[in-house]
Amino acid sequence: MNDDLEKIVRMINYIYDGETTKITFYDLYSSIYHHIQNNQNKKLYDSICEIMKKRTKKLAAFIFDLQDESILETFNKSWIRHTSEITSISQIFIILVDRYCKPNKLDGLYRIGTLSWKEYVFDCKSAQNHNVLAKLTKVLLDKIDLIRMGETMEHSLLKNVIKMFVEVDLYETFFEEKFLSISKEYFRSKSQKLITENQCGQYLFKVRKIIASELLNIRRFLEESTKEKLLELIYNEFLKKHLDNIKNMETGPINMLRKRQFEELNCVYTLFKAINEHKWLQDTFREDISQKGQQIMSKFDTNTKDVQNYHTTQELISLRKNCKLFLTESFENDKDLSIIVDKCFFKFINISSHVAKNLPKFMDYQIRYLKKKSNDEIEKVFDYFLQIFKFTAEKDIFKKYYEFYLSRRLVSSYNFDEELEKQIAMKLKNNSWSNFTLKMEDMIKNVQVSKEHYQEFKNHQKNIMNREKVIEFKPWILKQSIWPVSSKANCILPPILKENIEIFEEFYQKQHSGHILKWQLNVGTAEVLYNNANGRFKKNQLIVSPYQLIVILQFNTLTNEEKPIIKFGTLLENTGISKETMIGIIAGLCSKKHPILKPTNRIDFKEIKNQETFTINEKIQLKQRRIKLVKISQNYVETDKKVNMHWVRKEREVLIESMIMKVMKSRKVLNHQELIIQLTKLVQDKFIPSITMIDKRIRNLIDREYLEKNGNEYKYLA
Repeated sequence: MNDDLEKIVRMINYIYDGETTKITFYDLYSSIYHHIQNNQNKKLYDSICEIMKKRTKKLAAFIFDLQDESILETFNKSWIRHTSEITSISQIFIILVDRYCKPNKLDGLYRIGTLSWKEYVFDCKSAQNHNVLAKLTKVLLDKIDLIRMGETMEHSLLKNVIKMFVEVDLYETFFEEKFLSISKEYFRSKSQKLITENQCGQYLFKVRKIIASELLNIRRFLEESTKEKLLELIYNEFLKKHLDNIKNMETGPINMLRKRQFEELNCVYTLFKAINEHKWLQDTFREDISQKGQQIMSKFDTNTKDVQNYHTTQELISLRKNCKLFLTESFENDKDLSIIVDKCFFKFINISSHVAKNLPKFMDYQIRYLKKKSNDEIEKVFDYFLQIFKFTAEKDIFKKYYEFYLSRRLVSSYNFDEELEKQIAMKLKNNSWSNFTLKMEDMIKNVQVSKEHYQEFKNHQKNIMNREKVIEFKPWILKQSIWPVSSKANCILPPILKENIEIFEEFYQKQHSGHILKWQLNVGTAEVLYNNANGRFKKNQLIVSPYQLIVILQFNTLTNEEKPIIKFGTLLENTGISKETMIGIIAGLCSKKHPILKPTNRIDFKEIKNQETFTINEKIQLKQRRIKLVKISQNYVETDKKVNMHWVRKEREVLIESMIMKVMKSRKVLNHQELIIQLTKLVQDKFIPSITMIDKRIRNLIDREYLEKNGNEYKYLA
C-alpha cells in the first residue's frame, strides 16, 4: 500500500516539475483504484493535499522578492502554471473527488490548490516587510489609473491577474474595495474639474463618455459584479452631487429645450433616468409645452383676419412637430412622457373652440395646394393635422366647419381631387365616431352626380339653343339636407342667364319630376371676356362671382352711343341684390388693383348713396390675360359661421336630451352624479358637455314630464 502511495506522490511531483512524459498512467490509475478499494481514501486525500501545499509554498518563495515592474507578468505566468497543474491533478483524481470529497463535503482538489495559493503566496512577506498582495494590488490599480488617462496596454494580463483574485476569494474583500476607493476619489476630482470648465451639454457628454469607458473596462478585465457599484459611484460624484448646478446652469436643460438641442437633451435624459431624476425632466418639458401652447392659443382671435388665425394654427402644428422630434430624438419615445405631452395638448387646445373652428380652415388651404406636393409631404400634412384633430374635444364644431370648407372646395372647381378628398374623409372617420364623415362622403358623391348631369345638359343645350345665346353653364345640383348652404339669395337675372337657367330647369324636371330647384347665386364662379382696347391684350378673361357677373352685365346692356353710367340705386333695382351685398361687390369691382368699374365722383365705399354713379373704366390696363376678381364676401362667410354655431348648439341640445332619455330608460332611477357620468361617456367623442348645459336639458325634460325629480334622484316616466 505504501508503495502505491509513493508511486502516486512521485507522479504528482512529475506534474509540478513539468515531466508529464515520465508518468505511467496505467500504474497511476491502478494505484489510485487500489487505495479506494481498500478504503484508504482519507490517507490518499491528505497526502495529495500535503503535496499541493508544499509545492505551492515552494512557488511562493520564488515570487517573494518580485519587483513592481515584473510582478504582473510573473504572477500571471505563475498563476497560469499553477492552475494548469491543479487542474491536471483534479482530473486525474476525479474518482477520489466523487467518492470521497463530495459525500464528506470536503473541498475538491482544485479548490485545495487555490486555497494553498491564497495561504502561501498572498500571506508571505518580503524582506521589506511589504505584503505581496498589497504590492500586486497597487500595481494593478496603477495600471488602471494609466488606462483612465488614455494609455494603451494589454488588457488580457490585467484580466488574468484579476481572475486570480476572484478564484482565491480576495476580489471583493481586498481588490474591489481598494479599487472603488481610489475610483471614488478619481471621480470626485474629475467631476470638480469638468463642471467648472464646461457648459452643461459638454459636461454631460464627457460624463457619458466616462461611463462608457468604465463599462468597457469592466467588460475587458473587471468582474461584472463591480458594474453596479462603480456606476453608483459615477452617478453620485458626477451627477447627484452637482444636480442642482446642472439643472440651473444657464446652458442647462431648460435652455436646451428652448434651443431645440436634441442630442444634448438625449444625454440629459439618459443620465437623469439612470439616477431616477427623469421625472424632473418630464415636469420641465410639461411646463415648457404648456406655456408655449397657452401662448399660441392666446393668439387666436375671432376679430383678427383669417390669415392671422391660419398662422396661429400653423404654430400649433409646428409645436406638435417639435414635441414629436423631442420624443424621438431626445427622449427615446418615452411612453410616460408621450402621455404627458398628449395631456398637455388636450388641455390647452380645448381652452376654447378656436382650434375646432380654425383647423378646418387651415386644412382647406393645405388641400388646395397639396397637388404640388409629393405623396410623402401629403402624408406628413395629414399626420399632424389628424394629431391636432384627435386632441380636439369639440369635434362637432370641427365637423360643421370642415363641411363648410369642403363645400367651398367642391363647388369652386370641376377639377377637385376626388381621391384626395375621400382619403381625408376616411382618415377623419378612423379617428372619430362612425358616421362622422357621412355628410362629407355624400357631398363628394353629390358633386360627381352633378358632373354627369352637366355632360348630359351640355349636349341638350347645344341642340335647342341659338349658338349666340349658349353660355358655358355648369350647375351644381346640391341636396339641401347635405350641404351647409345659407337660405335662398334672391336676385333678378339678366336675360341671357335667365334663358339658360330656365332651359336647364326644364331639362332637369324631365329627368327628376317633382324635384324643386333653388338657385344659390351667392355661391360659385363665372368667367366673362372683357374687351380692353388700351390694355396689353384685346380681351381679358375675368373670373368673378355670379353676383359680380350680374352687375357687370348691367353695363354690357348699354349701346355704344349711350354713356355707360349707372346709378347705385338703379343697380339695386335692376339686380334685386341687397344693399349690403352690393356695396361689397362694387367695392371689389372698383378696387385699386383691378378697377373694372370706377365712380364718376369721389365716394366713401363704406356707405354708398343711391345717387352715386358708376361707369366702365375705359383707361384700365390689365396686363394679365386671366384676372381673378372673385372673393367670397366676408359677410357670407361670417353668416355661415353663425349658422354653423347655431346648428351646433341645437344639435347638442337634441343629442344631450336623447342620451339622457337613453340612460334613464335603461336605468329607470338614477342619482344626479351618476347620470352626469353616464351622459358624459356617451357624448364625449363629439364634445364635452358643461354641467350647466346638462342641468338645463334635465330641467327641460322634467318640465315636459319625461323625468321626475325626487331629491337627488331622477325617475324615468314611461
